[in-house]
Amino acid sequence: MAIDAIEFGKKAQAGTLTVEEAISYALTYGNPTKSARSRIKALRSGFKNMGLDINMPFQISRTQQTWDCLIENSAQTNQTVLATFRLLRRLLIL
Repeated sequence: MAIDAIEFGKKAQAGTLTVEEAISYALTYGNPTKSARSRIKALRSGFKNMGLDINMPFQISRTQQTWDCLIENSAQTNQTVLATFRLLRRLLIL
C-alpha cells in the first residue's frame, strides 16, 4: 500500500523515502500511462531480480554503483534504464 502525500513529502525531504515507496506512490498517485506503469513495474522486478534491496533509500538508488548493477544485469539498454528512472522521478516530481 502506498504512503499518503504528507508522509511521502516528509520522507522525500528527510531522504528516507525508499525505492519501493517511491514506486508504489508513483503507481498509485502519479497517474502513469499504461506504458509507464509497465516500465515502472519492470523497474521494481529488476531491483528484486538483481538482488538489490528494493527498500534502500531512493537517494541511494541513484548512486553509480546501483546504476552500474542495473545496467550490467539488464537486458535493457542504458537509455531504457535511465528513461525509466526519469519517468519515475517525473511522476514523483523529485
